[in-house]
Amino acid sequence: MSYLLFPMMVVYTVYSLVYNKHRDWYSFVLNTLVGAIYLFGFIKMTPQLYINYRLKSVENLDHNTLMYKFLNTIIDDLFSFVITMPTMHRVSCFRDDVIFLVYLYQRRIYRVDKNRDSRGEFKPESTEEEKKKTD
Repeated sequence: MSYLLFPMMVVYTVYSLVYNKHRDWYSFVLNTLVGAIYLFGFIKMTPQLYINYRLKSVENLDHNTLMYKFLNTIIDDLFSFVITMPTMHRVSCFRDDVIFLVYLYQRRIYRVDKNRDSRGEFKPESTEEEKKKTD
């Protein structure tokens, strides 16, 4: 993702310099840094989706974290459409919704794999001695 990050940031900076009007250089720098923060926020959210895809499991994210993300997404959406905000912030809230919906879709298609431990590695098969202890 970082290989895409820096060229996208350069393209956004050039686009902002050419097409957007800024009062002074300070306004331009602030606008560019805000765009970078929104881009970093997106890059920060995508590894979880990739990990779920590679493991074909969603066991590494518990329900409490899911509820926190759900409430955070709802509150962000509410404030972004009720309060007057820049378009860029509204787009970032929509991006969060898309990531969250993809995560919910993954949660539906990838059930929790009981054969993996919390690090995503397969649990070893129980030996005959362990089976005798449980009996």
